[in-house]
Amino acid sequence: MAKRVIDAPAKACIEDIQAIQSSLLQAFKESKSGDTLVFNIDAVRKTDSSFAQLIIAAAAEAEARSVVWTVQDSNNANPLSELLLCASSCELCSSKDVRQRAKSEQQEKRV
Repeated sequence: MAKRVIDAPAKACIEDIQAIQSSLLQAFKESKSGDTLVFNIDAVRKTDSSFAQLIIAAAAEAEARSVVWTVQDSNNANPLSELLLCASSCELCSSKDVRQRAKSEQQEKRV
């Protein structure tokens, strides 16, 4: 199983998201089931909610492709880690919670 690290840029705002998304999509295309993708956000210093949305979408993409997805913030110093609750626990990660709520809502609509 391969491991690949994708480094996020220092500025990750809405005008930067398309380029970041393209890099992530390329990494997903090159990954196989069971591979690990690490999204390193250590360098991020300026961001907005579009970046958080991208991370949540990437987590869903990883799950659909059976790829292990990890957001790395080495020092837990990045405010984005707190926004996503990644600084606390992977079990509390909001990207995981959002996916679970979306699945529950879809199941409820079917009933």
